[in-house]
Amino acid sequence: MAEPLPTSTDKLLTVPPYPDGLQQVKLERLSDEKFTELKSKFAGEDAHHTAAQLSHVANAGNLAAMRQWHSTQETVYVRQGSFEFPRAMDYNNTLVHLYLNSYDPSYRGNKNDNTSFNFWDAHGRICLHISFRRHQRKVIFNEMLNGHWCSEVVIDFPDCIKDRKRVDLQVWTGGSKSTILFNTEGWEVDHGGPATALTYRANDSGDAMFESSLVAQFSWRE
Repeated sequence: MAEPLPTSTDKLLTVPPYPDGLQQVKLERLSDEKFTELKSKFAGEDAHHTAAQLSHVANAGNLAAMRQWHSTQETVYVRQGSFEFPRAMDYNNTLVHLYLNSYDPSYRGNKNDNTSFNFWDAHGRICLHISFRRHQRKVIFNEMLNGHWCSEVVIDFPDCIKDRKRVDLQVWTGGSKSTILFNTEGWEVDHGGPATALTYRANDSGDAMFESSLVAQFSWRE
């Protein structure tokens, strides 16, 4: 069972101040082979497969794995609230899927523009921070250790965001690493942990990059 969340969830509702000038590390995308391997590993996660997809999964020998998956979903709001998971995340058996359907990736004239998804562990620590910076056209990955932000891991906006396509963002985290997939591109980062909750926030909640609310799905297998 997941360790219970702190009695007070105030920390889950407010992302700590984010400093300027953190050291940055540029991250290379996963190879096509590695991306395909990860996608097929969790092929049974989505409950909304077409008949053709089900046939493909069965032919790949993954039908039993598909039946083991369970999922729950909630609407997450940029202004308040959190999605508390039914169990703590672990890298091999849990997945969070975020459906980003409507957004404007263009620079809006605010250099502090920052829309983020934050994965929190049971102790109120952000173990994975995924930040979208429209003015830089970059995605920043980070985490907090001992109350301080770590070095930033940086990628350019994925092609699907540049082209304003619907984004299916998939996140695996647990232990000390995370994998993040955007449609047809993916990255692995050395930030992560056993997250028990998710928040969706923007520095100016009236101008979040994505909609004011969106659907998040948590999937797990026994």
